[in-house]
Amino acid sequence: LKAAQRDVCARLAESQEIPWLMVHCDCPSETARQRVRDRQRQPDHPSEAFVELVDEQLAQRELPTFDERNLQVDGTDNSDENAQMVTQRLIKPHYAS
Repeated sequence: LKAAQRDVCARLAESQEIPWLMVHCDCPSETARQRVRDRQRQPDHPSEAFVELVDEQLAQRELPTFDERNLQVDGTDNSDENAQMVTQRLIKPHYAS
């Protein structure tokens, strides 16, 4: 998401007094490309992604700033561990509301 889009999400959550956390999943760009290529080889996978889309998204991305409530997780790590980190951060935030 672009910064302006993240801001809209944050404001909406705060206006409804809903706990929120922006999760930034990061992995090397070649890992993302390889995952897309691997999915494309699976005939029953519904993904519409293609390698050029990955490159386009990488070129247009706006990384979260220090001021934004976000948690960066390593997209190459175990997804169960990442899910646990997100859950813990939502239960016990490291920021003041």
